[in-house]
This record gives sequence, C-alpha cells and structure tokens, in this order.
Amino acid sequence: MGWAALVYAFHAGAPWQNFRFSLAYLPPLAILAATGLTWTWRRVDHRIGALIGLWAVLGLVSMAIGGVRLVQGFVDRKADDLALVQWVETQTPPSARLLSFGPTLTFRHYASYRTIDLYDVTSADLAAVLATPAPTYVLLDETNVDQQWLGQAPYANFQWLKDGPGLVRVGDQGSYALFRVESPGAGEPRRGGEARSGMTRGAESWMLWSPG
Repeated sequence: MGWAALVYAFHAGAPWQNFRFSLAYLPPLAILAATGLTWTWRRVDHRIGALIGLWAVLGLVSMAIGGVRLVQGFVDRKADDLALVQWVETQTPPSARLLSFGPTLTFRHYASYRTIDLYDVTSADLAAVLATPAPTYVLLDETNVDQQWLGQAPYANFQWLKDGPGLVRVGDQGSYALFRVESPGAGEPRRGGEARSGMTRGAESWMLWSPG
C-alpha cells in the first residue's frame, strides 16, 4: 500500500495530469489484489471461492475490453492529429512558421516546419519573430485557452497577437482555429498557387517558425 500511496501522493499535486501516471501504482495494486484473492480462496467455502474466482475473471475480461477501447482511442486521436497537420499544411505556404498551443509536438514531428509553442515565449519573443518577414500562422483551441489558461502565457500571447499585429481567422479544424498574423511584409501564395486576400494592414506575414 505504501508504494501505491507514495506514487498517488506525488502525482496528486502535480499541475499536469495524465491517465498514464496511474501505471506506476498498478503493480502494487495488482499484487495487493492477488494477495487478497489468494487469502480468500484458501479460507472461505469452496462455493463462495468459486464466486470470487468468477468475479476475478469478469474483472479481467472487463479490463481487456477497456484496454481495447483505450488503444482504439489512441488510434483515433492519432488519426485526428495527422488530419490536423495535413489540413494546416494545405492552408499554409511551405515557408510558413507556426505558433501553436496544444498540438505543438505533433507539428514538430510531422510537419515540414518547426513550431513555436505559445507557452514557451513572451510578447518580446513574438515581436522578435515578427521582425523577420515570413509567412506566420497561429493554431490553437481558442475556447480552451480562454477558459483554462486565462492570465497565463498562452492566453497573454494570444491576446498580444490579436491586439498588436492582428489576426485573421483562416478556418477551423475540429476544436482548433487557424489564424493568419498580419504585419508588414510580402505575402506568399498558399500551396496550389491560390493567392491569399482579405488583409487590412498591407501585405501579410505569417507566424510559423521555419526549420533552423
């Protein structure tokens, strides 16, 4: 019990939570459950022991079904992430830079450009990035940022981009919204040769970090 309690106490106060953290205290809980079942099997009536054994088997079957659903959930989320990357790439030029919050690691792995996470930068950093003319985009879950990250770096940076250089909404994919950052500079056509339009501050620039 001490093993499981220590792991639980450590993760209970962490600002980041994930179900995979529970894997660390599954071994001691499995040992505890096996010990209890063995003790019960040896000390109760055989008919009651059979019921307990059946209950344990049903529990294992339930866990197996849950595991299949969990894996399927991973597969579905991976497919959604890849679809998001493909959609953003169709909306951006190859030389684009991306500021994102949420799917940053996915884009760093699968996209053709390096991505800046809005959690890791300040408004001064953003100003320095925008000082170099380049196509620039912002991708995030606007509702999540407004509700969960109010007053923190992702929210503050998003507000700075809206109030400063200005953002033009390009489109939505699932819960994520893609914005174009407006700032002085030469615009570029999107993939497929279609020119971008709808700017209110001259030629457009984008906020996607190109590979270093």
